[in-house]
Amino acid sequence: MFSCCFRHSKQGVYRCFNAIFSEVGRIASDEVTIELFKKKCLALLLYGTEACAMKKYHIASLQFVVNTCFAKIFNTRSKDVINDCQDK
Repeated sequence: MFSCCFRHSKQGVYRCFNAIFSEVGRIASDEVTIELFKKKCLALLLYGTEACAMKKYHIASLQFVVNTCFAKIFNTRSKDVINDCQDK
């Protein structure tokens, strides 16, 4: 049975995000940080996902990575705030 492992992708996203966030941190606006995250980090996370069947726990695992990055950008742990920020 064929299965996918996204461990390396998730590690790459965290590595990339921490590198970006350590440089721009609180100096840049939230919008700039989000755009950098979208352009640089999401590509690492989503690369190859269309090639394999994604199960619910895979999607939840990848969403957790995005949520933790947004939590760090907005300095919050509230799921409602994170979801509102992702919707905009």
